Amino acid sequence: MRYLVLCTGNRCRSQMAHGILEQLHPEAEVCSAGVRPASEVHPLAIKVMAMRKRAVELWKRQKHTL
Repeated sequence: MRYLVLCTGNRCRSQMAHGILEQLHPEAEVCSAGVRPASEVHPLAIKVMAMRKRAVELWKRQKHTL
């Protein structure tokens, strides 16, 4: 499966969607692009995705039974 995520600046939402799609479908080819791409990813997008990754890792740990 192939995904293309489009946005105006490719700085925040599309970058986050790209990362989430890669996590949900590691076998898929994911690309993101913008009409007027920014020079860098928004710092808050990086922070949110870092928190999401930790949350996913915690969720994986919690599914073990005692």
